[in-house]
Amino acid sequence: MRIETATLRRWLLSAFAVLALFYSLGGRGLNEPDEGRFAEIGREMAASGDWLTPRLNGVPHLSKPPLTYWLIGLSIKGLGATEFAARLPAALAALGTLLGLYLLARSALGEETGLVAALVLLSSPLFFVIARLITTDMLLTCFVTWSVCSLWRWYDSPDRAWRKLRWFYIFLGLGMMTKGPVAVALPMMALAGLRWKNPDLHLRKMQWARGALIVLVITAPWFIAVAGTNVEVWKYFLGREMVGRVISSVHRREEAWWYFLPVIAGGMLFWLPWLMVSPVVLRGAAPRQQSMIRLCLAWAGLGLILFTISRSKLATYALPLLPPLAVLAAATLAGFARNMADRREVGWGRFAGAASLALLVGLVVTLTVAGTRNFHMEVWAWLGDWVLVLSVVLVSGGLLIGRKLLPASTVLGVGVIGLFLMLSAKFPAIEYALPNSAPMKHLARRVRTKDPGGQATVIAYQNLPPGLVFYLGRPVLWFQEAVAGRSGRTQGVFEYRSPQTELPTVLTDTAQVAALLTGSERVFCVARTRDAAALAERFSLSELTRQGRYALLSNRDSSPLELPLLRGQAAGAKHKPLPTESP
Repeated sequence: MRIETATLRRWLLSAFAVLALFYSLGGRGLNEPDEGRFAEIGREMAASGDWLTPRLNGVPHLSKPPLTYWLIGLSIKGLGATEFAARLPAALAALGTLLGLYLLARSALGEETGLVAALVLLSSPLFFVIARLITTDMLLTCFVTWSVCSLWRWYDSPDRAWRKLRWFYIFLGLGMMTKGPVAVALPMMALAGLRWKNPDLHLRKMQWARGALIVLVITAPWFIAVAGTNVEVWKYFLGREMVGRVISSVHRREEAWWYFLPVIAGGMLFWLPWLMVSPVVLRGAAPRQQSMIRLCLAWAGLGLILFTISRSKLATYALPLLPPLAVLAAATLAGFARNMADRREVGWGRFAGAASLALLVGLVVTLTVAGTRNFHMEVWAWLGDWVLVLSVVLVSGGLLIGRKLLPASTVLGVGVIGLFLMLSAKFPAIEYALPNSAPMKHLARRVRTKDPGGQATVIAYQNLPPGLVFYLGRPVLWFQEAVAGRSGRTQGVFEYRSPQTELPTVLTDTAQVAALLTGSERVFCVARTRDAAALAERFSLSELTRQGRYALLSNRDSSPLELPLLRGQAAGAKHKPLPTESP
């Protein structure tokens, strides 16, 4: 049976995307605090059966809508409390984003451009990294992409029937349940770009009342139910978390107005040169393609303005702006490929391709230097990277010289993703050399080794590391103490008395904590290394081990096996896993 070329390409790209997104997805520990927080809230939902109120360490945590927590909880309930299960929803959302982007670009720009757009997005560093992390941003990006795709398919259809438009509102509602109003704002910006210079698009035909009803049916039940159990929710969630993030510095995430410019440039990296030369070719596109280009420009441009105006800034916020940029980069590649007779345009294409290859080589050199110096990894460990990059440079360079821009971009994208996969394979070794990345996995393992029955009390001093609760699988007492110039209180937490213990989850009484630490029962204490020495002296604690910025202390003397480790740490030696510990 003969397989059509287009079908074969789709299957190959799909298989490659699955490999890139799921390979070694659970091979490293949870980062603190974000990954640990999302994973633990999902684990507590699965363990308690309470799917209404997100809880962290038994305490209601209402900083975001619950859809991300629900998906993580369902994954953990089916697959167990592992890193792979916790990251699975984000990876699936990334796969869904690639599919939505492919359909969006294909409908206006053609089959090849749709495939290249998906490949460009998959090989963009910011997208690839966040696809393998636990955040709300990837799920938000998925729903925003599908809402814009639904909008375009409705606009591009002959009848513009309601049955096609309703999916636009369904994805708006799901996005609202993921991260709030920004899920509505970004598709509306894309709609503004679609309306620009399209007088035949009458906005009143979008049946806004029926659409608003769909969004309310999806979002209102949870908000009403949660507000009914805690009247502070509306003030906290709508005031602090929604409005406060935009107009105030309450979350301490203020950055310069140009913050997202280098984030997006680094996030696209290898495809940035093609975006830079896009005005040369995109201005000559056909009218139907111009509509798609304006949609993407408004989606990315107005979205960038929105995030720039917001007082709260994080690099992951820029993720929903990458899909339209991927479409623009793919449209630029396709435009150059169609206009090979124009020597000026071919020259710009070769310049962009050479710049992309130079960025790839520069990244590998940087990784090699960093790996050999900071992680003490031998140069031969990076040999595969160099072989891959040299082959990509030779093949892509040859295709560029031969004026085959689309095949050249495909080789470049596949090579970049191959590089990312090699880094993923190295990451467990890097994680042990750089313990700040996932400290709680190793500290919790030490606690379980010393307390296999799980009977000892565990206290977190000042800062509550959510990953510690996830890996222990039980509540951790959180000791907060007033310290001049510092506050250990995290955001999104309401007072609550845990039913699993006779003590409140949040402790503020120093005498009560002193009684626990000086009692007959064994107690572990996790604290920042800056506080460890003072705590050890104050409560006569022994330091068992350190991992990154955290130290593990206990009110019982160290065993003889631990004494050499402590002496090594005192001399400034870096902690390495015990031979009996698995990576």
